[in-house]
Amino acid sequence: MAGFYGALSVYAMGDLTREQVHTIVRMLGLVETPRTEGPGADASIAHRDQPHDGQRRLVLDLSCIGGDGWLMTVFFEGEPPSDELLEPYRKQMLSLVRELNLKIIKVDPPRTAEEVYLPPVPVGLVVEWPAGAYWDLPCQTLDHLFWHFGLREDAPFEVRRIHLEHMMRQPIWRHAPAELRREAEEFLATEGRPAP
Repeated sequence: MAGFYGALSVYAMGDLTREQVHTIVRMLGLVETPRTEGPGADASIAHRDQPHDGQRRLVLDLSCIGGDGWLMTVFFEGEPPSDELLEPYRKQMLSLVRELNLKIIKVDPPRTAEEVYLPPVPVGLVVEWPAGAYWDLPCQTLDHLFWHFGLREDAPFEVRRIHLEHMMRQPIWRHAPAELRREAEEFLATEGRPAP
């Protein structure tokens, strides 16, 4: 699937009956044949490949991971699709997750606090040496840190706040550059306020 990338994905977990899987397939308009190309094709169980705007392809896919993990992804060809184009898919996927009592693990890109995935402990950010620990991340500014989290520039404040507060609760945060810590405190103190 050269030229395609995941523009939107919803990953949820829970036990589903065969009938409930059929509900997802039917509601997303998929055919029960696995996708045979592109990233993660080996886990695909159903998909829909359709033209979009006469030139590009849009692929909607359902994958099963580990028996109880369910990944719904919109793959898109070419230029990134607009939020307006993706929003109906996001709403439909999240509606299915709630209807089937699945637990949301991650939505990418996230738009609400519920859609944010926070790893238990950030890996590789501090290196321990006999002389002590130091910050081993090339993030010296808040913008770089948000980029490291995989957040787009237009990520909502709530999503950025959750990621940042999670990082600040980790022991490694005390090793972050002083300017970055100052920026983070200022961001949390001012960004969430409504404009005057």
